[in-house]
Amino acid sequence: MNREPVEIHPRKSFSAKDRARIFAQHDGICGISKRKIQAGEAWEIEHRIALALGGTNDDENLYPALVEPHKGKTRNDKGVIAKCRRIEARLNGTRRERKPIPSRNEWPKGQKLQSRGFQKKPKGDR
Repeated sequence: MNREPVEIHPRKSFSAKDRARIFAQHDGICGISKRKIQAGEAWEIEHRIALALGGTNDDENLYPALVEPHKGKTRNDKGVIAKCRRIEARLNGTRRERKPIPSRNEWPKGQKLQSRGFQKKPKGDR
């Protein structure tokens, strides 16, 4: 199964004019919590589809988001991005092979598992 590689657009810093335009396009409503952003409240520009997942910096992919809900969405997006990268690595054959954990049956016979032992307490602390 061949997939086309996703073009990842570079992150853009938005000017005050860009921020005002995007804020006005969405009537000042947070795209995540759907709550009206009040004057003086901290907000950021959020990508509906993350850049790492093939999103763009076009206005259709941008909306204002309050800082706290934005942090939660970003945390979730990072997990999705990591999973996509793992899947891509597996499909490309570039995934690192894991060493299997030896099972009980594979442990050499007669050899005991050595623990690290316990720390000795001074005689006065008993």
